[in-house]
Amino acid sequence: MRVGEAGTSVTRFGRPAFIKRIKNHDFMQMLEAVEQKIIEVDSRYHPVRGDPPAHAEGSGQYAAFLKGVAFYLKSGKRPAGLTGAEFQLLRPLVASLVRRGQLRAEALAAFDR
Repeated sequence: MRVGEAGTSVTRFGRPAFIKRIKNHDFMQMLEAVEQKIIEVDSRYHPVRGDPPAHAEGSGQYAAFLKGVAFYLKSGKRPAGLTGAEFQLLRPLVASLVRRGQLRAEALAAFDR
């Protein structure tokens, strides 16, 4: 594990870094990137047959986060499995899609609750 800016830990399962990487994609590219990452994490870092250190770093929680992102993109509903802070990480994705005209501005209201 590395230490990032302001003492935050940076792992290969960094949620903000992934969001930053895909935030300028269009809707379909975003969804495809999320689904590909889910497949990668589930297959490479499976807790039983995979990489035990990766599991200790949080690969399971990262996979759950990614599945929540995919659920939100597909349904437009807040995933029950995401914490409030995790859900707020999706705001830049939604803002980008609103700017592109791929989502209505009302979609941002979910982040103000």
